Amino acid sequence: MALVSIWKACIFEMLGNMFFVWIVGIASPVFTLNSPVGIGIGLAFLYGSAVAMVTFTLKPITGSCISPLITAFSMAIGKTPLVRGMAYLYAQVLGAFFGGGLVSAALGPGANTLSNGGCVINPAGNFKHGQAVALEFIAALILLILVHGVKHSVHPSQMRGYDLEPLLCGWAAGLISFCTSGFLPLDGYFGAFGFPNVCFGLAMGMLKVHQAFSWAFWVPGFAAVFFYGVLYRFLKPYADLLLV
Repeated sequence: MALVSIWKACIFEMLGNMFFVWIVGIASPVFTLNSPVGIGIGLAFLYGSAVAMVTFTLKPITGSCISPLITAFSMAIGKTPLVRGMAYLYAQVLGAFFGGGLVSAALGPGANTLSNGGCVINPAGNFKHGQAVALEFIAALILLILVHGVKHSVHPSQMRGYDLEPLLCGWAAGLISFCTSGFLPLDGYFGAFGFPNVCFGLAMGMLKVHQAFSWAFWVPGFAAVFFYGVLYRFLKPYADLLLV
């Protein structure tokens, strides 16, 4: 599948991230529920459906990475050229920033009370940064393995593959969201998602730049990219498959 030129693809990657961050951010008022199960189901549906829809829409144009972690991993294993990958990363961050700004504009002053789409660690809670780092790392690693594995398991020559791949990617994101969201409301941690662009976009767009815990949503994810990237280079798990 030939992708369009870099600048066109970057525009759509930026738009996709803007839409994705806006959808997650504008839905944040829903997560005032007191039930951890209600929060978990809501986050799973939100991230799962948003990832599936944006991935399905952008797949023919950009390959639809959405998450900077997926883009960085694709660069690490040599699937995405360095120039295109870096351009995608800039587009994703820029789109996330615009998406966060639009959420702030739509919700007004009330945006400052939102949960940043789930990117929250309440310092007054019982949840420590080290626990968040561990959860974010394994969640990002699982997301990378599942999403990349789906791309190989669904044969691109079959037309149904283009329908099935986004659905499975969304399912993976929703599953991770649900499984890691059980620490609210008692511990003040919404869970891990594998999409640090959402955290960045909403924090910057809502001018919450003072949040001391923001690094916990970025550093573990890129550590997972490095770990699985090295592992992938050595093991070459899909080397015997005739799939791209």
